[in-house]
Amino acid sequence: MPPGYVVPLALGIVVYLFAERMVHVRRFGPITDGARSAETGGLAFRLLGLLLVGVGIVEFVQTSVLS
Repeated sequence: MPPGYVVPLALGIVVYLFAERMVHVRRFGPITDGARSAETGGLAFRLLGLLLVGVGIVEFVQTSVLS
């Protein structure tokens, strides 16, 4: 099993790199409205990717430096 910092780092990098290709969907009762995040520049997904990378770095520092 990989260390705890590998999964957030990998997932964060993937989300950050492919932020503009993500599809997000809003559902209002029987109506579903979908859009690509390229229309908004993928800002929310880029921030999520950076947040996950930060979590991975903190986990790496905790396991390698503090141990």
